[in-house]
Amino acid sequence: MNLEDKSIRFLQTIERNTNDLYLGFSGGKDSVVIYDLALRAGIKFTAVYSNTTIDPPGTISFIRKHYPSVQILQPLESFYDLVRRKGLPTRQTRFCCEYLKERAAIGRTSIVGVRSSESHKREGRDYTHCDTRKNMKGAKYIYPIYDWQDDDVWNYIHKYQLPIAPCYTDGCERLGCVGCPLIYPRKKAFEFSIYPKIYKTIRNAIEEGMRNNPQWKISVATEGDAELAMQWWISNKSINQYFPQYTFTKGKRGWTKVLI
Repeated sequence: MNLEDKSIRFLQTIERNTNDLYLGFSGGKDSVVIYDLALRAGIKFTAVYSNTTIDPPGTISFIRKHYPSVQILQPLESFYDLVRRKGLPTRQTRFCCEYLKERAAIGRTSIVGVRSSESHKREGRDYTHCDTRKNMKGAKYIYPIYDWQDDDVWNYIHKYQLPIAPCYTDGCERLGCVGCPLIYPRKKAFEFSIYPKIYKTIRNAIEEGMRNNPQWKISVATEGDAELAMQWWISNKSINQYFPQYTFTKGKRGWTKVLI
């Protein structure tokens, strides 16, 4: 059985045992494939795109043009509002996903385009996954293309002439939040180089956030320098690693630093 048939039969089996299926649609290459597989499987589902407000330019217009049935869920706060209020998200404190991406999946069974080859963190999962976090209220995820490689995804797209989002012709390897804390610094820097307006807007947001929150560790470390804060953020290093010349201490009024 080839990968297509295996994925289609898997989706059909899931539908027989599940009511109210959702499909997490980002507009990226994996999501257009799972969307097409779900259509070919003949299952009933509701496709939802969570607007992160920081996806590559043209993503929403691409979805509206080619996938008009996809529901667009607007966030309660934009990414930039979150930065002003909470600072820059990191690998360890990735609050942005909770606010911007996961809300649509709460308490639902969602088909998503997760694949094991994307990262070591995604290896070793089953084709279904239960989210045990209390705030997700028993959410479940279905991975119909979990064992597909990049070539399998692109071959499927070319075979069925599926439309692709403009970020791929811009040179991106992925469609996701520009500057995501989980991607390598080199890729983050490249994305910001082709989407400089997003870089500038984030920089302005963290500048305002640090001005209103001088007690933040990043405010203390950079002395409110937004450009320095952005370069730290791109590096994926901890503040202690990026500023080894200082010792940081947290007190009742916030962080302080001492030159070593």
